[in-house]
Amino acid sequence: MLYVSSKCCFLRYSQYDLNKNYLGPYFDLKHRYTQILVNFYICWMYSTAMPLMPMIGAISFYVSYWIDKFLFCNFYRIPPRYSEKMGTTSTKLIGLSVIVHLVMSIAMMGNGKIFRSVRREVPFLGFEETALGQVHLLPLEMLLLGFVVFNLLENFVGGWKRKLINVFRCLICRTKITKGKLLSQMNTVQVDYRSAKKRGVIKGLASYNILQNPK
Repeated sequence: MLYVSSKCCFLRYSQYDLNKNYLGPYFDLKHRYTQILVNFYICWMYSTAMPLMPMIGAISFYVSYWIDKFLFCNFYRIPPRYSEKMGTTSTKLIGLSVIVHLVMSIAMMGNGKIFRSVRREVPFLGFEETALGQVHLLPLEMLLLGFVVFNLLENFVGGWKRKLINVFRCLICRTKITKGKLLSQMNTVQVDYRSAKKRGVIKGLASYNILQNPK
């Protein structure tokens, strides 16, 4: 049976070929993450010199959220199942923006043409002749140093800390025994089709067939 598409004058020989004319493009998640991170970093880099940048970034993220949500529900096709790795990596990169923000703040506020203060003397280092030796930069420099040291220690000690926490939980609460019991009983619970559909566990369609999805 032949179908004639309203979008194209070519003949379609199957329902699958006809459905492809009405499928939107794929939602490229990695590119959206990249664009959002770039906007976030730019806003925080220049927020010290331009205090309106965080507000502009917040408005940009709000508008992007609703536009992406509308297009995701009405225009893009169903994406593949992504893991949580991309979101976890993006969250870690957001934390690194603190370092970028502090470095740019020190560079901007250390400019003698904008801010000037008494330079502190550090023996044997000669910081009294540099822009980093200004008194008003001391809190920012200490905060940057503390943040970097804290992250290095957390990455170094984090693995051992998680292992010790798991050992204490196992000794005190016996979570592994409880988890084993739950896993052994998981496959014994019987759920019929009608109750699963009524609870909303089973819903939606797994096909792009127009005959099965009239809306």
